[in-house]
Amino acid sequence: METRHARILPSFAVALAKRDFSCGLGTVKPQSLLAWSGPLPTQTTTEEIRYQFVKRNRVNPMPLMSQSTGIKLRDGWKNAIDASDVIRVEMALTHIGGEQNFPVTSLEVIKQGMRLPLVKVLAILAKIEASYWITGREAGIDVSVTPEWKTQVFRVFQQQWVKDLDSQDLRFPRPSGLTLEDCLANELSRPEISYECFELCNRLVAADKATWSEELRALSEIAIQVSSRKPGSNGHAKRWVDIFLMRYGGTDGQTLKSVGDSLGMTRERIRQICDTQITALTEYPVAMPALSKVLAAAAELSPMVPQLMNNHLAHLLGNGGGVVAALAFAKEVGMDGKAQLIKKKEPTYWPRTSSNGAVGFKRIS
Repeated sequence: METRHARILPSFAVALAKRDFSCGLGTVKPQSLLAWSGPLPTQTTTEEIRYQFVKRNRVNPMPLMSQSTGIKLRDGWKNAIDASDVIRVEMALTHIGGEQNFPVTSLEVIKQGMRLPLVKVLAILAKIEASYWITGREAGIDVSVTPEWKTQVFRVFQQQWVKDLDSQDLRFPRPSGLTLEDCLANELSRPEISYECFELCNRLVAADKATWSEELRALSEIAIQVSSRKPGSNGHAKRWVDIFLMRYGGTDGQTLKSVGDSLGMTRERIRQICDTQITALTEYPVAMPALSKVLAAAAELSPMVPQLMNNHLAHLLGNGGGVVAALAFAKEVGMDGKAQLIKKKEPTYWPRTSSNGAVGFKRIS
């Protein structure tokens, strides 16, 4: 599962949070703020959690205020925050004697330099840290990349679907107001880049190359992460993906009853599992480049019988994929294309009797 920094509190503050937070999302565990799955929290939720944290530390603020921030001002850090906040950070840098001192300076001194309320200081630090945070790994790991790899990445940046990505896209989120190329420009100008940047670029390249069959699986997995209803275990999550692929994948997809009969489940239960994922994919922006390619190519080939169209689009559909199932899914998520499928007309035969009395059939259409 893809997770990320929630941009609510910096990691040194999260380490001091001993109790769960209550907000509009329900109960939020402190550790989840550094391994957040799904869309980033709304501003309301973000502020709720941040204010709770500050309020809890008012009685005894020393453990928090004496903490070194550990925040690194890596290349591109200014892109992670507003211009007005950049000015505040630069004020703090003047106060402490330069960027090299930022990670080892206490929160108290950073706050004095920024001349801002604690809540605002924590928000700025969290956003800067999130710009290079690597969930499950030590932040700051660099990866050497080749010019050929960079060329491949920049080629993908020029694809229209990448340019059109929403900042809150489920698969490829980024700071609002910036394109992905803007966000990563400084990183990619260096011979070594952060692991997070490397991993994100590889996922973009893979998504651009993916077939529809591969993309459908990725969509199911991300939908399960953000859906309101959750499977009870990893095993159940895999089963939910399999159900989704049976329903919307393959050549023609399967009916709810057919999927249920195959798995020994009721039609209604299959509907609930599929609807939960479809709802997640329609409530949030999510890139579907492979499906868009299928829809565009199918529209150009129309009208055509499905089997022949499948042959023409096999490179886009992927292993076992079919245009009938792809179009049905597209309609479910509001991407109804202009493709026109025609049913293969069955031949018509007319009985006839030959000169020797034998009865046969003549094809007339």
